[in-house]
Amino acid sequence: ALTLLDEEGTVLVQSPNGTTVLVGAGPRPSELNENLGRLLPAGQQRLDALLVGSTYRDDLNALTSALDRYHSDLVLWNGDPEVNRTARQVYSQLREREVTFYLMETGQTLQIEEGITLRVLWAGDRGAVFWLEWGNFSALLPAGKVEDHWLDVPAAPDVMLLPDGVDEDSLGVDTLTLWNPVVILLPLTEADLPVQGEHPVLAALKGYPVVDTVAYGWIRVSTDGESLWVTGEK
Repeated sequence: ALTLLDEEGTVLVQSPNGTTVLVGAGPRPSELNENLGRLLPAGQQRLDALLVGSTYRDDLNALTSALDRYHSDLVLWNGDPEVNRTARQVYSQLREREVTFYLMETGQTLQIEEGITLRVLWAGDRGAVFWLEWGNFSALLPAGKVEDHWLDVPAAPDVMLLPDGVDEDSLGVDTLTLWNPVVILLPLTEADLPVQGEHPVLAALKGYPVVDTVAYGWIRVSTDGESLWVTGEK
């Protein structure tokens, strides 16, 4: 299963055998701690892997506290750790621990378990694009600022997370129509919604299978490698 945890696009990937991969972290330590406490098995305070695709403060800030509670065996880090105070703090915390630490590069592949892989399609200065694959199931997971690199994929994804900052002009609606995903995940907050009228991205995607984080606090996509189920928290 993969669970979209917040409006910044933080994703927790959980395999059938219990392997856990956190992609991003989000802005609020209390929210990340609460989500991990709810979604991980009771008493578990370990992540198998942490992928830091973006060093923006709102993509990292939750780790400043969560790292006191949750330990990750493997870290993939993307971006300049000196870009802001939050990045410096998190990078320093991670390097001080006994973890396997790699700088992220395009083409890296993380074997989550047999038959389930997470690949770095692109890693740039301000973001990264990940590709999760299990059997006939695939998910496109951009993190941070990725420009149009999220549109360069190896196949049509079943699940796609829309990237940060995407607008109605950069959506690539023709591409989305061609891909025909089962679900499109849109991270949003109440503050993103206009006072009057409809959000322009939601309006542009009318008729598409969009689920957003205003309608649902968190969104979980579960699969057995063939079929797919989507649930959310109101």
